[in-house]
Amino acid sequence: MTTQVFTRYIYILNIVIAVSVFSACGGSSDTSSSRPGSSTSSSGSVTTPPDYSKLKPSTIEAKELIWATDESLALHLKNGLRINTGGYHAGSGGAEFNLVDRATGAQPEPTTAPETALDTAGASDNYSETNTHVEGVDESDFVKYDGSHIFLATAPNYTWGEERPNASIRILATNPEQASVTGISEIPVENTQWGAVSELYLVENSDTGTTSGLATIRSSWSAFCGTTPSIDDVASSYYPYESRDKVQLAIYDVSNPGEPEKSWTASIDGYLQDSRKIGNTMYLVTQYSPTLPGLVYYPNSEQAADRNEQIISAANVSDFLPTISINGAEPTPVVEAERCLVPVDRDEFHGFASMTTLVAVDLESQQVTSSLCLNSRAQGIYASEENLYIGGTSNDNWFDFNSFTVIHKLNLQDGNIDYRSTGIAPGSLGWSDPAFRMDEHNDYFRVISTSRDDAWQPIHRLTVFKDAEDSDLMEVVASIPNEARPQTIGKPNEDIYSVRFRGDKAYVVTFERIDPLYVLDLATPEDPFVAGELEVPGFSNYLHPINDNYLLGFGRDVVNNQQQGVKISLFDVSNSTNPLEVDTMSFGGPGSYSEALYDLRAASFLFPNSDQLRFTVPIQIYGDGYIHWENEALHLFEVNGLDNNTATLNHTGSIISEEASASKFYPDYYTNRGVQHDNTVYYIHGPDVFASFWNNPEAATGPH
Repeated sequence: MTTQVFTRYIYILNIVIAVSVFSACGGSSDTSSSRPGSSTSSSGSVTTPPDYSKLKPSTIEAKELIWATDESLALHLKNGLRINTGGYHAGSGGAEFNLVDRATGAQPEPTTAPETALDTAGASDNYSETNTHVEGVDESDFVKYDGSHIFLATAPNYTWGEERPNASIRILATNPEQASVTGISEIPVENTQWGAVSELYLVENSDTGTTSGLATIRSSWSAFCGTTPSIDDVASSYYPYESRDKVQLAIYDVSNPGEPEKSWTASIDGYLQDSRKIGNTMYLVTQYSPTLPGLVYYPNSEQAADRNEQIISAANVSDFLPTISINGAEPTPVVEAERCLVPVDRDEFHGFASMTTLVAVDLESQQVTSSLCLNSRAQGIYASEENLYIGGTSNDNWFDFNSFTVIHKLNLQDGNIDYRSTGIAPGSLGWSDPAFRMDEHNDYFRVISTSRDDAWQPIHRLTVFKDAEDSDLMEVVASIPNEARPQTIGKPNEDIYSVRFRGDKAYVVTFERIDPLYVLDLATPEDPFVAGELEVPGFSNYLHPINDNYLLGFGRDVVNNQQQGVKISLFDVSNSTNPLEVDTMSFGGPGSYSEALYDLRAASFLFPNSDQLRFTVPIQIYGDGYIHWENEALHLFEVNGLDNNTATLNHTGSIISEEASASKFYPDYYTNRGVQHDNTVYYIHGPDVFASFWNNPEAATGPH
């Protein structure tokens, strides 16, 4: 092992230990069908205790899933709790959370990685909507606009030790002809049990096409941890704990926006991982780590450990299932055991006490239409209008600089969720938004993943899948680089900074010191290839296709190997073999920042006509270095000349919400959004709204 690799190894090991200490969530996969050294009744209870020395935590396996039974699910979850509680180990001085063989202290054998053959959303005709990964698949945000009203969730500042202030949802009427906005009502949001609302969806009346409802999602205050952190594609660590997390879905009747009224609520065990909405059906993805009353984590005596075993053995499978309470009624299981999926290869010694739950809710009829559970960890989702994909990366063999990602495909039909297939890609889905690394097009599923060789060099691969006709596996139909197509995606030491698929093309930005933009041709799914590349200074964190000919990049400029301000680039990709950067602009010094670099919802897009694209981006400007903050503003841009392929990038001005003064040295760090409607732009800066005509942003009114 080289000194560089050994140093990296120690660095990652320290991070894993730190994550284990400070992370507070559980989450991973698998299930079994009979008791290790014990017998199991049909209710899931046992008659003899198991052999703790043979228990082993389940890992992500490169296998398809099967439906569970009451017995198999109960066994796997019970074993998971036995591992998590860490039975008393004589001589240890108390409890231990170890993922080793309790009899020998040996590390479990690593799983070998499987061998693998190598439209932009966001705009309607006259007003912008939430910018999303996939057109037709809505995503939550703290701001929603329906063309006549802005729905804005506020989160007031909170000082530790003081009484927690209540949040609210503001409803404001807009008048784009006058570039005005008026508050008409406010929904108070009580904060004692639940956190502030940050996830909103609009509900449409299917008969009139108008907004009839507003759906909100929020989590209990104990749900302070989301998806467990992962360090690049190397390691994830889980820390077991007694989970009391819940997710609340509330629906408000806003058919009369001046008098909103709560009409339906549901409270679901677990913490929110993500959500999507297709039509009026919302899909909630939650993670739930079951526990049992009276369990002691890390018992410090044999008697306490024996008591834990008595509690676990006596439990039924229903005691482990997440529950749902609708309108305050008695909780009932949100999913049954037979609607849970488990890996096909498992034995009676495996265990894992966490599950990913998908719940489909018809927001118009206000009822749960389907639910499904994966006894598996989830580290990223991607949704098309027909299917939802959940990915999970195995890091058990990260000591060998190797990993693989298992992606489960779930079919969405009329609000029903059903398992379809599983695919395996080499490596991981990277350190940024996994949804950009996945794409579905014409019955093919494409993934760009990253692994590393023994010198810690990243290896980026495109893998193309298609459902097998005779199994539940997704078949690999092509992968690059390969012997016939040896060109790599990225040069040595370059990590992937952004990916965007569009139809028969994919665009990838890698970076170390320069910004290579790669264009991948996917027109023939069985024979994809790198069609062209472009090297320019800087890099793009976010790519946004305008049409088949042009692509926007949001990122950072780099001068003399030093990152500088926020960079906006316009690329001509009409010739895949020769992509060009036709225009670029840079704003501020090294400390300058834009939320749009890491959250696509921060940017808004609108086509006033076929020849022009308008878009907005919030930017914090720092002048000299990272210290001297100047202002925070919503910047307005145009791309003109699209019809005749002579496009140019233009900056039309900005709406300043905050600027430095003798008494103000730093911004308030509010979340920012832009909303466009005809020739008017609305700038949402935290709880405040500014309004102006597009061509005169400096004359904006507000805050409203």
